[in-house]
Amino acid sequence: MTNSFRDQFKFYKRKDTPLDMSNIVEIDDRMNPEKCTRRIQFEDTIEVENKIFGMKKASDWFVYQISCVPGNVNGISTLKKLRWATFGYHHNWNTKVYSESSKSEFPPDLKRLCHCLADILNFKNFDPQAAILNLYNFGSSLSGHTDHSEVNLEAPLFSFSFGQSAIFLIGGKTVEENAVPLLIESGDIIIMSQYSRLCYHGIPRIIAANKEAWNSSNVTQNKLSNNSHDKIFDDDIIEELYDSKQWTPYNEYVNKNRINLNIRQVLLPGQQSLDI
Repeated sequence: MTNSFRDQFKFYKRKDTPLDMSNIVEIDDRMNPEKCTRRIQFEDTIEVENKIFGMKKASDWFVYQISCVPGNVNGISTLKKLRWATFGYHHNWNTKVYSESSKSEFPPDLKRLCHCLADILNFKNFDPQAAILNLYNFGSSLSGHTDHSEVNLEAPLFSFSFGQSAIFLIGGKTVEENAVPLLIESGDIIIMSQYSRLCYHGIPRIIAANKEAWNSSNVTQNKLSNNSHDKIFDDDIIEELYDSKQWTPYNEYVNKNRINLNIRQVLLPGQQSLDI
C-alpha cells in the first residue's frame, strides 16, 4: 500500500480484514515526534473563563499539531516578512491610484502631530489623509520612484524615521540626473513638496544606527501624560510602553529594523471626495 490518500482511504474502509492500527496516530500525551506531530503549549491567560465552562487550565491542555500537514499560518511567524501597512486612503501598489472605496479613518493622534508640524513650517491648511508605514530590515531597499499619486501635489509629504539608519537618495525628474545621498537617522523627518515630490528618490541601503535614540530618557512618562486638558495620547498606551516588559519586543524590533512613516494629503483644498 502506498501512502496516497486514495489508497489509505480504501485500506481503512475495508471490512474483510482485521483493522491494522499500527500506523494510526493516537491523540494522547505520549505523542511520538517521529509520527509527524508536536505539542503546542498554551498559557493560562483566561483562566476565569475556563472555570466557567468547567475546563482545565490551558497549561494542562494536550494540544498537538500534525507538523507535516500544518494548519493556518501563525501571524507571529510571518511578522518578519511584513513590509508595509496603510492608513486613511489606502495606497494601491498595482495601480498607484487612490479610491473612495478603499480608505479607513486616519489615526487622530498622528493627524494632530502632522497639523502641529505643518503649522510650524507654514504649510497652512495641510490635511493628512493617507499614510504608508514602511518596514525595513538590513537587507531591504526601496527602488527609485516619484510621489505623484495624490491629486494635491502642492501639499507637503512628511516622512518620519525610527530605528536603524538609512541612505536616502534624491535626484531629479529623470534617473539620469545627479543625486544627493543623505544619511537619515532615527527621529529625522524628511519634508517633500511640489518639485521635490516629483524627483526620483529611494532607499538603496539600511545601515546600523550609531546610537539608540529610541531609548532616550529625554521624554518622560509624566511629560507625555500631562495633557489631560487636551487629550492627545491614550494614557494606557503610554503606561504600557513605559513598562520595561511591554517595551522589550518594540526595542528588539527597532534594534534590527527601520520604521518609516510617510504622510500625505490626497485631496485639493476644499475637495471633499475623489469622486467630486
